[in-house]
Amino acid sequence: MAWIPVDVAAETILDALRARSPEPVIHITAPRPVSWESVIAPMAAYLDVPLTTEEEWFARYRQAAVSGLQEPAFRLTNFFGMFVGRKVVRLSTERAAAVSDSLSSMRMLGEDDVGRWLKFWVDAGFLQL
Repeated sequence: MAWIPVDVAAETILDALRARSPEPVIHITAPRPVSWESVIAPMAAYLDVPLTTEEEWFARYRQAAVSGLQEPAFRLTNFFGMFVGRKVVRLSTERAAAVSDSLSSMRMLGEDDVGRWLKFWVDAGFLQL
């Protein structure tokens, strides 16, 4: 999982612009990816739901999506389906990290990030715990 916080993504773009990087393309992904379980396990614990594999989660998601339930998130079914069960492609972040201290110094995602995401979703009224 090579997710990065949106503030790190924004800072990386600004760093690249400020540096007037000659690179035509930089990959703005986590320089140190983490496993699915390292992010999803704390989320499952916070939400008090069972931990599943990515494949099992998507199978349940797809089943719910075709159930007739009207949920905006189900518009992403095809998008998610493109990635589940596929080998992860690791993009090089060397060029992006060379022009961005924000990206090169980004710490690995972990339980504290999950806690912040859940707090935001609760505060926004999107999730009730």
